[in-house]
Amino acid sequence: MDTKLNPCIRSFKITGLHGDKDVHLEFDSAYKIIIAENGTGKTTVLNSLFYLLTGQFRRLSQIEFEKIILEFSSEEHVELSRNDIAVELPSNLERNLHYKRLTRYLGDSTTKNLIEQAITIDKLEGIRATKEFQTANRMFPGPTMELQRMLEMIRNELNDDLFSSNLSEIKNQIKISTPLEVFYLPTYRRVEEDLKRLGYEGEFSDENEQLIHFGMRDVSGRFKKVTSEIIESAITWYSKISGRMLDELMTGIFVDQEQLEKISNPEALEIVLDRLGANVSKETKTKILSLVESGDIRNDNHRTLAYFLSNLLDIYEQQKDKDNRIKEFVKVSNNYLRGKEIRYDESNVTIKVINKRTETEVLLEKLSSGEKQLVSIFSKLYLESTKKSLIIFDEPELSLSIEWQKTLLPDIIASGQCGLLLAATHSPFIFENQLDSYAEALNVSYRERSDG
Repeated sequence: MDTKLNPCIRSFKITGLHGDKDVHLEFDSAYKIIIAENGTGKTTVLNSLFYLLTGQFRRLSQIEFEKIILEFSSEEHVELSRNDIAVELPSNLERNLHYKRLTRYLGDSTTKNLIEQAITIDKLEGIRATKEFQTANRMFPGPTMELQRMLEMIRNELNDDLFSSNLSEIKNQIKISTPLEVFYLPTYRRVEEDLKRLGYEGEFSDENEQLIHFGMRDVSGRFKKVTSEIIESAITWYSKISGRMLDELMTGIFVDQEQLEKISNPEALEIVLDRLGANVSKETKTKILSLVESGDIRNDNHRTLAYFLSNLLDIYEQQKDKDNRIKEFVKVSNNYLRGKEIRYDESNVTIKVINKRTETEVLLEKLSSGEKQLVSIFSKLYLESTKKSLIIFDEPELSLSIEWQKTLLPDIIASGQCGLLLAATHSPFIFENQLDSYAEALNVSYRERSDG
């Protein structure tokens, strides 16, 4: 764990949260764990930071606060008041045909409340769960889908400049000062519960990649993408090598000592030959490996073969980084599976979950909630992320055994992809490890509410 890693954020402060709280987070290091009970607003604090960092001002506008101040290690800061992101419906909205039709049935006040909800909600599909929509649906004479369609038309016609100030400077400053990929990790259980409350039963997805969701289609997609990249890069390099060999054959092939040393590793060579698939017979592979193991491959009569094998190993080296990332992903993920393991077949370039007792493949959808959560997180960090991440993790302990709670955050940091980690927890086991000194209570001060 790199304890000297400097955080890009110095502090985050919200005043007037829910009307009666001031919350202050200080980042003395790149790792911070806040301990807080229910009701302290910890999830709202994490949401607020995530929405601000990712420019989701519509979502931020749904949170009650007075002011947010975000200070960076670069000495710069951004400041945002609640009024800065208050939604203002355009004055010409009343000329909109859909608006006119809605006001005919719902009245002006109900229609405006409904439209405000429609444009601030991140996904319009979630509008049905709001009390504004349910009230309007009882008053609207047409089918529910027609009401939702009209709201979608209005929403599409309104441009994104619905706020009382220009927020582009704030977005730009945040982008410059936090050169990290921002990920928010809600627990799998919470995501499932939220979706079920909306009446959604199937697999789910989220167009916003910054929110890591735990649908197994995403994990499967990452497996397919990284293995396809290895196969496709191999095809590209085979073409390059073919051209190179034609040139060498024309002028005469020379095999140097470095190339001979390169092909002296039978394990790597076997993987390379296996990746050629059915294009090379088993008998030929066996003969080649026998020549390598015996050292006869160094003889002059095998010079062309040695040259070709050396070039094949160059392809393997080009793919080594991806191969190693997959191996690291498999190793860390298998620490969190019970009775199952992820296997990476380097020869056939496949990643599968296998039942260790029956040796049969296990579908990703059949993993437990905790297993899904962890496999998804590690697949994102090891197989997809291209730069360091700023990770916000809310209640990582849910769905996890005590043993897993102790190792999860250190394993996330050990991926080498974590530039800043902020986690909120109820569980002392989350920081019963080398992160103990980075844990502290959430700094909340309460205001006295005035009766008048």
